[in-house]
Amino acid sequence: MTDEIGKPKRKKRTGLQGAHVDPLREREYQEDREYIVPVLWHALQVIEVLRAKDTGLKLEEIHQTTGIAKSTVYRIVRTLVAKRYVARDQQSLYKWSSFSE
Repeated sequence: MTDEIGKPKRKKRTGLQGAHVDPLREREYQEDREYIVPVLWHALQVIEVLRAKDTGLKLEEIHQTTGIAKSTVYRIVRTLVAKRYVARDQQSLYKWSSFSE
Protein backbone atom coordinates (compact mmCIF):
# COMPACT_ATOMS: atom_id res chain seq x y z
CA MET A 1 0.00 0.00 0.00
CA THR A 2 1.46 3.38 -0.98
CA ASP A 3 0.28 6.98 -0.99
CA GLU A 4 0.16 9.35 -3.98
CA ILE A 5 3.91 10.02 -3.98
CA GLY A 6 4.94 6.40 -3.66
CA LYS A 7 5.73 6.31 0.05
CA PRO A 8 4.44 3.31 1.99
CA LYS A 9 1.27 4.13 3.90
CA ARG A 10 1.48 3.74 7.64
CA LYS A 11 -1.16 1.73 9.42
CA LYS A 12 -3.28 3.68 11.87
CA ARG A 13 -1.97 2.91 15.33
CA THR A 14 -4.20 2.19 18.29
CA GLY A 15 -1.26 2.45 20.66
CA LEU A 16 -1.63 -1.11 21.90
CA GLN A 17 -0.07 -3.19 19.12
CA GLY A 18 1.45 -6.29 20.60
CA ALA A 19 -0.04 -5.68 24.04
CA HIS A 20 -1.26 -8.81 25.73
CA VAL A 21 -4.91 -8.53 26.65
CA ASP A 22 -6.34 -10.96 29.18
CA PRO A 23 -8.80 -13.14 27.23
CA LEU A 24 -11.40 -12.62 29.96
CA ARG A 25 -11.18 -8.86 29.44
CA GLU A 26 -10.92 -8.98 25.64
CA ARG A 27 -14.58 -8.02 25.10
CA GLU A 28 -14.43 -5.03 27.44
CA TYR A 29 -11.16 -3.96 25.84
CA GLN A 30 -12.64 -4.11 22.34
CA GLU A 31 -15.73 -2.16 23.43
CA ASP A 32 -13.69 0.60 25.11
CA ARG A 33 -10.60 0.56 22.85
CA GLU A 34 -11.02 4.14 21.66
CA TYR A 35 -11.12 5.40 25.25
CA ILE A 36 -8.15 3.46 26.61
CA VAL A 37 -4.95 5.36 27.40
CA PRO A 38 -2.17 3.09 26.04
CA VAL A 39 0.61 4.09 28.44
CA LEU A 40 -1.70 3.70 31.43
CA TRP A 41 -2.79 0.29 30.13
CA HIS A 42 0.87 -0.73 29.87
CA ALA A 43 1.73 0.64 33.31
CA LEU A 44 -1.10 -1.35 34.86
CA GLN A 45 0.12 -4.48 33.08
CA VAL A 46 3.58 -3.94 34.58
CA ILE A 47 2.08 -3.42 38.04
CA GLU A 48 0.01 -6.61 37.74
CA VAL A 49 3.07 -8.63 36.73
CA LEU A 50 5.21 -7.23 39.55
CA ARG A 51 2.53 -7.79 42.19
CA ALA A 52 2.16 -11.42 41.09
CA LYS A 53 5.88 -12.21 41.52
CA ASP A 54 7.10 -11.77 45.11
CA THR A 55 10.71 -12.60 44.27
CA GLY A 56 10.99 -9.76 41.76
CA LEU A 57 11.65 -9.60 38.05
CA LYS A 58 14.33 -8.25 35.75
CA LEU A 59 13.32 -5.73 33.08
CA GLU A 60 13.74 -8.39 30.39
CA GLU A 61 11.32 -10.71 32.23
CA ILE A 62 8.75 -7.93 32.52
CA HIS A 63 9.15 -7.22 28.80
CA GLN A 64 8.75 -10.89 27.87
CA THR A 65 5.76 -11.42 30.15
CA THR A 66 3.83 -8.35 29.04
CA GLY A 67 4.95 -8.05 25.41
CA ILE A 68 5.51 -4.33 25.98
CA ALA A 69 8.51 -2.72 24.25
CA LYS A 70 11.65 -2.79 26.41
CA SER A 71 12.06 0.98 26.31
CA THR A 72 8.48 1.46 27.49
CA VAL A 73 8.92 -1.10 30.27
CA TYR A 74 12.10 0.69 31.36
CA ARG A 75 10.40 4.09 31.53
CA ILE A 76 7.35 2.72 33.35
CA VAL A 77 9.46 0.84 35.89
CA ARG A 78 11.77 3.83 36.48
CA THR A 79 8.70 6.01 37.09
CA LEU A 80 7.30 3.48 39.56
CA VAL A 81 10.67 3.35 41.33
CA ALA A 82 10.83 7.16 41.51
CA LYS A 83 7.34 7.19 43.07
CA ARG A 84 8.41 4.34 45.43
CA TYR A 85 5.77 1.88 44.21
CA VAL A 86 8.55 -0.44 43.03
CA ALA A 87 11.91 -1.20 44.65
CA ARG A 88 15.10 -2.33 42.91
CA ASP A 89 17.56 -4.64 44.67
CA GLN A 90 21.29 -5.28 44.09
CA GLN A 91 20.58 -7.99 41.49
CA SER A 92 18.53 -5.50 39.42
CA LEU A 93 15.33 -7.27 40.36
CA TYR A 94 12.28 -5.05 40.53
CA LYS A 95 9.71 -5.81 43.23
CA TRP A 96 6.38 -4.33 44.21
CA SER A 97 7.16 -2.16 47.21
CA SER A 98 5.58 -2.57 50.62
CA PHE A 99 5.46 1.26 50.70
CA SER A 100 2.49 1.12 48.34
CA GLU A 101 0.49 -1.37 50.42
